[in-house]
Amino acid sequence: MEIVISSLILNWFVLYAVCILGLAWSCNQEQKKQSRAQSANGEALHRFSIIIPFRNEEHRLPPLLASLATLDYPQTHVELVFVDDHSEDQSTTLIRTFQKNHPEWSIQLVTSASEGKKAALYTGISQAQMPFIVTTDADCVVLPSWLKTFNAHFQNPGIQLLCGPVRLVADGSWVAAFDRLDFLAQQACSLGAHGLGIPLGCSGANLAFAKAEFHTINGYAGNAHIASGDDVFLLHKMMDKNPAQVAYVTVPTATVSTPANTSWKALLQQRIRWGTKAPAYTHRSSRFLTGFLVLSNLLLALMTLVLLFATALTPSVLIAWILKLGSDVFFVLLAAQVYKQKDVFNSLWWVTPCYPFYISALSLSSLWLPAFWKGRSLTK
Repeated sequence: MEIVISSLILNWFVLYAVCILGLAWSCNQEQKKQSRAQSANGEALHRFSIIIPFRNEEHRLPPLLASLATLDYPQTHVELVFVDDHSEDQSTTLIRTFQKNHPEWSIQLVTSASEGKKAALYTGISQAQMPFIVTTDADCVVLPSWLKTFNAHFQNPGIQLLCGPVRLVADGSWVAAFDRLDFLAQQACSLGAHGLGIPLGCSGANLAFAKAEFHTINGYAGNAHIASGDDVFLLHKMMDKNPAQVAYVTVPTATVSTPANTSWKALLQQRIRWGTKAPAYTHRSSRFLTGFLVLSNLLLALMTLVLLFATALTPSVLIAWILKLGSDVFFVLLAAQVYKQKDVFNSLWWVTPCYPFYISALSLSSLWLPAFWKGRSLTK
């Protein structure tokens, strides 16, 4: 029996290593497309509506507002649409002050028609006057080159959705370092999966799409009742229609920055909230890849604990660890190069071996901990 179990363990993690290396290869191929997209820097200047939903963000909004004021793009081709999701603090006061101090920008401040981020985005898109929509979050900071980079990629008329890069800013704590590396790996997984035709994920903190195409695919219809997933379900719909109309952007000039989580409770709560959308995935390939990666981490953590009672499995479990750590480290090193975030190397040595146990704790916590967002309980 031990021989059979050992063989199964080894075969599983050989398959895992092949999967991770395949994603790494695909990441590298996708990165090569970036230089071609950037070189297609035509003369067309697209017009963008930047949609920013917010709720109780008075402490996070000032850095975002300051960064928006520095955008290096014709002001006649940009409008800012702030959508208030029924804030109870001074967020709207800050935006009205910003609006007053920057008359050179076209700025709208509207109240969401209903509760939740998707409702706020719907409200903002319905008010938008420009043909291209860009979404970001109230706790983000954008670069002056942000819209110019998106404009360069939209020179390809076939592109209808751009998934931009997000950089987490760590405060020096262990949890922030963990969050940053974990999120970087998730971005790279999504990039690699896209190259293989699998719609895995993207971030609504940095997303751009054609408004006409959004309405053509009926926007968030069919998943509006799910609190999370305004980004990934839009990705799924776009790829359902035509995978070639979706592109990922990895160049630093398109990056938005946002603070990393600073407590384990906040990190787990965020990941649990993100997990509420997974059961609604309709793509078998997305469900299979997500399930396989999660199950691999759970299996390795479990088999490590089993060694307390079955030491005969030690060689096979040790080889499984080597296969997983080796492929994971290689993948993260490549991800750091692709997204120009090489400073994550300092935490690589301890985050990678902790990851199977983190995934196990997260999976167990999601079974009984409720999901919250901005003081609201979310339905799983």
